Amino acid sequence: MHTISINLYAFGELAPAVQKKVVERERYLNVDDSWWYEPIIEDWTEELEHRGFEQVKILFSDFGSQGDGACFEARINMAAYLKSHKLTATYPLLARYPEYVEAYLKHTGWYYHERSTHLVPYFNAEVVDPNGSGISDEETRVEKEYEALEKEIYAEAVTLGRKIYTALEEEYVHQTSAEALTETLVANEYTYLADGRSFRIASPA
Repeated sequence: MHTISINLYAFGELAPAVQKKVVERERYLNVDDSWWYEPIIEDWTEELEHRGFEQVKILFSDFGSQGDGACFEARINMAAYLKSHKLTATYPLLARYPEYVEAYLKHTGWYYHERSTHLVPYFNAEVVDPNGSGISDEETRVEKEYEALEKEIYAEAVTLGRKIYTALEEEYVHQTSAEALTETLVANEYTYLADGRSFRIASPA
């Protein structure tokens, strides 16, 4: 039987050059799961719901490559949207017939970025013309209102997609910074050999 002694070091006990090597090796330790972005997604989902978007699903891709970004799918609650944006006077017929059009933001394509969604409307003419007598002048006017509002909704979705991505990117940069990684390594009391190699003692079976 042989006894081998191994000197183990906490992160703070390593030489500065070795600490730097460990940080570079563990660069993505803090972002290897969804916990780091879940609070941002929750906060932005709540914000979007306040703006009249329902059934929100935020989509985003990684950072640093062409085509990366964020967008969201949602159903537009027309009454809530007009009220939260103070647009009921601007679009009076839509405010009167909020159920005339059901609009959805839908994602298309392979990439997630602020312009990778489009609006899909479903019109319910019976809301305006319950007798089914054909396309009425009022129906034509309310549809024109929606066409104008649609541009505003899409422009807002693009702006919000950029803001969501910026929030995610800033947190990603923070979580992969040397400072954040050092905090994690120290807090979890990881141990290392003198050259920075990780050393873990296996738990007994």
